[in-house]
This record gives sequence, structure tokens and C-alpha cells, in this order.
Amino acid sequence: MTHSQQALDTAVLAGKILLENGGEISRVQGTIIHFLEAFGIHEHNVYVISNGIFATVGESGEAPCHAVRAIRMGRTHLGRIAAVNELSREVAVPGAHLGLEAIHHRLEEAERLPAPPRWLLLLCCAMGCAGFGYIMGGSAWDSVSAFLCGLVLQYFLMGTVKVNRFMVNIMGGALVTALAQLLILMGVGRSLDCVIIGAIIPLVPGVLLTTAIRDFFNSDYVSGAIHLIEALLIAACIAVGVGGMLSFLDFAKGVLL
Repeated sequence: MTHSQQALDTAVLAGKILLENGGEISRVQGTIIHFLEAFGIHEHNVYVISNGIFATVGESGEAPCHAVRAIRMGRTHLGRIAAVNELSREVAVPGAHLGLEAIHHRLEEAERLPAPPRWLLLLCCAMGCAGFGYIMGGSAWDSVSAFLCGLVLQYFLMGTVKVNRFMVNIMGGALVTALAQLLILMGVGRSLDCVIIGAIIPLVPGVLLTTAIRDFFNSDYVSGAIHLIEALLIAACIAVGVGGMLSFLDFAKGVLL
């Protein structure tokens, strides 16, 4: 493998890690270019969209190199993004003696960084839901209800990795609504609205919406539109899940009473 191809593969791997874990388009593209120029390659073309990376180097030479990567969005892992950013800063230091193989190995290590323990994800999700339930005007008991709903929701999300994400959000919204209504009937909570709003926060596409806005400001209109549409679809799915379950519960209540 030539130096140019190895450098291109390493730079694209850095961009792939960032893009898979929620990095905005301009940052991904800038990081790839930064790596290439640190490797001494100044003739390059890099194009990044929300689900793909296209890059070439040395097109005017005798042995041009190309790289195309299809990116599948996963769960956001800020630790991996931080690891790539730290390596990028190290590469930028003048006189840095980091070989291509060593850099590629560190990127592979960053890509394999494990997710937080399941118990920590469960606890943090539940605490976040409890906090938002209280912020939205709920009582302490509403926070307790939101905590329990968040705990169940996160356990549900961890078991549905391979399910279509739109169906996950519909089912998640319905699950939270049903559980919140049950807790209200049991006397654990007081305000159904506050419990549901607090508990569905983990489903809200905040990263997607923020990334879409940043893409628009950076003139990456295609990727911004893709991210915005996806965020709106996810929000609509959450609304369908919550609204559908509320309608069903009202219908069931009317039939039974």
C-alpha cells in the first residue's frame, strides 16, 4: 500500500468515527483535511454528507487514491469523538513523531471504545427524566414517576438496537405513556403531563436537531436538510406513540366505565 493510500485510509477512518457518533459535517470534513495535510498531502478533495464520505488525493498524479465510506448512524458516543479530537491536536503539533501505523492503531482503539456500563446508562437516563419532570413543573412525586418511567424506557431502548428507530420511538412513547398513567392511578404521581414530558426526553432528537442547525449555518444544506427531516420524523413518531396511547387509554376507560 502506498503512503498516499495509507494516509487517506487513516484520515477517512478519523472522519468515519466522528460522523458515526454525531459529529457535524464541517468538523468531519475539516478533520479529514487536517489529517491529510499533517501527512504531507496537500492535493485532496473531500466531500462529506450525513451518511457518506468521499475523498480523493493526488488526482493529477500518476497514482491517484480514492476512498468511499457508507456511514450508518449509531448511538452518540462523545468519548470516541474526544479521542479523535485529542489525536488530531497531537498530529498538529510541529515536530510530532507519530507514524501512520501508530495513528491508525490509535484510531482503531478509539473506534472500539466501549459504551458506558448498562447500569450507569439506566441510572443516568432515569435521573435525567426525573430532573426534567421536576423542571417542567412537576412535584417530587412526579419526579419519582418520571424516574421509574425513564428506567423502564432505557431498559427497553437497550433491547431494541436492531429495530427500526422510528418504530422504537413510537413504541417508546406509547410505553412511557402507559406506564405514566399506571403510576398516576397508583397515586405515585400527580401530573400526567409532567411525568410524560420528563420521561420522553431520552427519545427527543436533540443531537440531530442541533447538528442540523449547525450544518445550515456552515452552508451544508443537504446534510442539514437530511438531519432536520430525520429529527422531525422522530419527533412525529414520539407524538404518534404518546397520542395514540392516550387515545387508547381514554377509549378503554370509557368502555370500562
